[in-house]
Amino acid sequence: MKKSLLIAFMMLVNFYFAEAQNLKDVYKQNPVLQLIPDNSYALNNDWNKIFDSYYDTIYGCSVGNKKVLTVMDDGSVLVSHAYRNQYSLFNPEGKFVKNISIKDKSGKIPSMIRPVKGIINGYFYTGPDNMGKMYFFDVDGNIVKEMVLDYLVDEMLTLDNSKIAVGGFTSWKNKNRIFVSIIDIESGKEKIIWDYFEDKYLKDDEDYSIVLQSNTSMFRKEIGLAKYKNQLLLALPLSGEILIYDFDGNLKSKENKSWPDQYISVEQQKKSQLKVIENLKNNYNSENFSSELKKSISVKISKLEQGLEMIKEPIPAPAFSTMIQDSDSNLLFFDYIEKEGDNEFNVWVYGGDGNICQSSFKCNEYDLSIMPSKMVFHDGYLYGIQNIKNVKGIPTRLVRFKLK
Repeated sequence: MKKSLLIAFMMLVNFYFAEAQNLKDVYKQNPVLQLIPDNSYALNNDWNKIFDSYYDTIYGCSVGNKKVLTVMDDGSVLVSHAYRNQYSLFNPEGKFVKNISIKDKSGKIPSMIRPVKGIINGYFYTGPDNMGKMYFFDVDGNIVKEMVLDYLVDEMLTLDNSKIAVGGFTSWKNKNRIFVSIIDIESGKEKIIWDYFEDKYLKDDEDYSIVLQSNTSMFRKEIGLAKYKNQLLLALPLSGEILIYDFDGNLKSKENKSWPDQYISVEQQKKSQLKVIENLKNNYNSENFSSELKKSISVKISKLEQGLEMIKEPIPAPAFSTMIQDSDSNLLFFDYIEKEGDNEFNVWVYGGDGNICQSSFKCNEYDLSIMPSKMVFHDGYLYGIQNIKNVKGIPTRLVRFKLK
């Protein structure tokens, strides 16, 4: 009896230390990390009803997978549905609670809204809509504040003292401007702390050859934003630079990535270009499009098909495809190039001491979509809005993964 109790106690101790250890130690000790779904989480939800937006389309293009995940301090979750005034609330155990629609004091519902980008001062806030308007609302959907931005937004990050970091984008006549700014939502003051100008790409009258080489703007991946050591960190996928600012927008330090450069093979380039061609053919032939737009798209398709023959050598890849911060504040930089066919994603881990280690994420049960809008760390778990494999009906699930 004593021996059995001792074995049970040791198993419990080992389990505790396995669960409690620093995530960076987990990455260092495991070259391949399995993402294991927590089967005790989000039980008995009717996913076919909750995520019926999976079948939504806009102008013939599917938007049902464009859901955004927001995790609150207590582990509750809000899921934004693309192009709908609908936000699904789940409790800390993953149980569906209710759908929220936002409205102003008079009960009026906005005609255009965007997914939630974060939480500030106890309220959710959305990205700007087509008119640049963003909304701040409570858990019942009541709008408490509105703001207007005069540019497109890729990402947003809540800082301290009522400030938000914004990754923005504006289009001029011959140039695009990508920038990061800090906005004080109380005063409305905004400070641009970093920007980059690029030539516009894929013009109808331009004799371009291939998507990946026509212009670096095709690598305009989302800039990585993170609160890091009580400062704002910017990670730039094109250059591999990591910039640190204080919350007033003053540059404190700059360094370059320390993991190896990568290259995109001829085969990978052609595959990417063929995917672009296929998407253009499938998604931009809607009856709602004008004849002029259809003609313009047809010209692009023709030039892209001709350009396949000009892909003859490897080209440099971006430093990373996306960045996610875990619940221990480590930064996970996912490679631009993923392993083919095995749903495995290589990641470089930037820890609190600045050192880099390497690991990879793999999942057997789900087709992983690696991006900050669909994956959020909280208390050592990885929460996700992901599509499960081999299921009838709608595959989208709210899932909580353990790292094993």
